[in-house]
Amino acid sequence: MKPTTRPIIGIDPGIKGAVALLEPNGCLTVWDLKEFYSNDLGFNCLNENMFNNFVQQEFSRLYENAYVICEKPQIRYQDGIKTSRCVYRSDGVMAAIFRCYGFTYVGAKEWKKFFGLSENKVDSIDRAVKEFPSWKDFFVGPRGGKRDGRAEAALIALYAKRYRNIPIF
Repeated sequence: MKPTTRPIIGIDPGIKGAVALLEPNGCLTVWDLKEFYSNDLGFNCLNENMFNNFVQQEFSRLYENAYVICEKPQIRYQDGIKTSRCVYRSDGVMAAIFRCYGFTYVGAKEWKKFFGLSENKVDSIDRAVKEFPSWKDFFVGPRGGKRDGRAEAALIALYAKRYRNIPIF
């Protein structure tokens, strides 16, 4: 029997972010995070119940086998308190829900440097299209709209597969 690598879940956090599942056979599945955000607390943040239900439904079969890698949240000095609160609360929800998996963070600069990317979101989309050509229409909308969250989640998962040497089970 040929050994297989672990499935990898890559996450580009944030309301415009996404979750990407990269299977050992190279199959890619991506979900937008926007549908899991709500304004229940007076600011947009990840709704823990909706996100937990999604994770249980989609990833429970991968329990203890998946490797989860999430882009480390970054707050810039010009971001307001609501943005900070939303980012860190949402990050905490993700970390808690994925704790049973092999959860780790990667800085945006680290994974983008691996692919030779700048901070420009268009570069990430172009690279994702190059790596996953059959997904072009998913990364670039029908009217040319850029879906960088999807592209970056897929690239984060691919980074983990290529660079982090995910162990074989």
